[in-house]
Amino acid sequence: MLLRFFRERSNSHQSMFLLCKDCRTVHFQAYWLDMQVRVSLKSDSQPRAYTVSDGDRLRIECAEVFAAESDVLIRLPDKLK
Repeated sequence: MLLRFFRERSNSHQSMFLLCKDCRTVHFQAYWLDMQVRVSLKSDSQPRAYTVSDGDRLRIECAEVFAAESDVLIRLPDKLK
């Protein structure tokens, strides 16, 4: 799953992208302001598991998380989807 977060400033073209792989739980609102996304590692789980969250607005549990910032749209090849 590839998530794109937009900057709140109207003159910024930068976006933050999170690539979450092998997702077990996915819940998010379509739109919200004042983003404060956190990524935490569940150290007591095997296999390794990450939680991506922002209060009750976002919760994703997955095996891998990758982040990037870009001013162009990132597209994934079909084999990565």
